[in-house]
Amino acid sequence: MFQLISVVVDQRVWCPIRLFRHGPLISHLAFAYDLILFMKALVEQVHSIKNILNLFCKSSKQKISLEKS
Repeated sequence: MFQLISVVVDQRVWCPIRLFRHGPLISHLAFAYDLILFMKALVEQVHSIKNILNLFCKSSKQKISLEKS
């Protein structure tokens, strides 16, 4: 998943955020069983990330917890 995120961030399909003006770009935070995704609040970004998550789910046979989303 993290390689997929890196690729789409590099291609500028996914626009990560900055928490402050000169801070680092943040696209995701990963924990033991959780993943928090960060992006600009644009409809296009939501569609891009939905497509990426669907691709990940198909290839890994994992499911997204809609209750936590």
